Amino acid sequence: MRLSRILMRQIVIETSTYTVLAFTAVVLTLLGQNLIRRMDALTTIGLTSADLLVVVGSLVVMLTPYAVPIAFLFGCLVCLRRMAADGEILAMRTNGMGSTTLLIPTIALGLIISLLCGYLMLFAEFDSRRQLVTVFKQAAIRGGGLEAGAFRNLGHKIVYVDDHNREGELEGVMIVDYSNPEMLIRVFAETGIVSFDDSTQLLHFELRNGDVQLQQAGQGRDKFRRLAFEDFDFPYDISHLLGSAFAPNRPRQMSLEELANVIELAKREKLEDIHTLHENDPSEYAIERQRRFTLPLVPLLFALIAVPLGQRVSRGGRAWGVVLCIAVVAVYYVTVIGSESLVRADFLPAQIALWIPNGLLATLATVMIIRDETAAPQ
Repeated sequence: MRLSRILMRQIVIETSTYTVLAFTAVVLTLLGQNLIRRMDALTTIGLTSADLLVVVGSLVVMLTPYAVPIAFLFGCLVCLRRMAADGEILAMRTNGMGSTTLLIPTIALGLIISLLCGYLMLFAEFDSRRQLVTVFKQAAIRGGGLEAGAFRNLGHKIVYVDDHNREGELEGVMIVDYSNPEMLIRVFAETGIVSFDDSTQLLHFELRNGDVQLQQAGQGRDKFRRLAFEDFDFPYDISHLLGSAFAPNRPRQMSLEELANVIELAKREKLEDIHTLHENDPSEYAIERQRRFTLPLVPLLFALIAVPLGQRVSRGGRAWGVVLCIAVVAVYYVTVIGSESLVRADFLPAQIALWIPNGLLATLATVMIIRDETAAPQ
């Protein structure tokens, strides 16, 4: 029926509009809270404008899988409650159009949003968390690690710079390396730049116009050598200075493959003996792995539950839509927390416990849809 297609198109447009508005409000609120919470660190280490853009982008990617389902549920409920309050759903049923007319566009939108959340959870969220840590680490090294006019002790190296800025550019550089007991190395350069390679945990001093002085320990000046250079890359491994807390070893900073490897490793040995891991409880890695699969299905499940809930007639359609949205989200995430507690207490494996909230929501939605479909128009 042409009327049915027009109605479904209108539902898609109205639901999408409310979803976008709610998503914008939720993300801006959460983004503001995260930036305020990190403000001390941001001002202390001195992030550049480019760093700040990366931080904001990473936070948006991290927050989107959680904000989109809530915003979508809000959009569905507000749209359907408005239609119920205005009598449109009653008119629709009177003309022989059942719940299918509401389900098709709502589920279609839910499927699209679930695919988006699935991509973010499986391929982007963990990488954004790593990138966020890397930006803070690089900025700390650039801005907070070196102080103009002061000597900085970096393990077995002493670094002095006359001046530096937030972009990592250096002037008047002196580096003394006494890590090798057989050889003392001094490096002097007019200018340079400091950068950090997260994949190798190496700090790079890319120096220009200077010389390297080599002197064997306990030897006279006849064992002294001096080499001039125009460009010189002086790398330094600082992984031991950063510590494991900054490495990509937290469950939420791991890829699916890395999580699976840790879970398999936990079957053979104790994780407490592996110092590169942040969490010693294997259940944390199992929970995180299952979360990557269960959370993307939430928008689709919210679409199913929104249709029967949204058809109820009451005063203040939009206002009740907000209340229902808060109630459904609260009940669902309380159930998720309870399921995770069952895993941590070793009552159920993560492969079962983490799917319980989705199963309960799908069952409830199915029962309510069947009940509404068989009920007489009111």
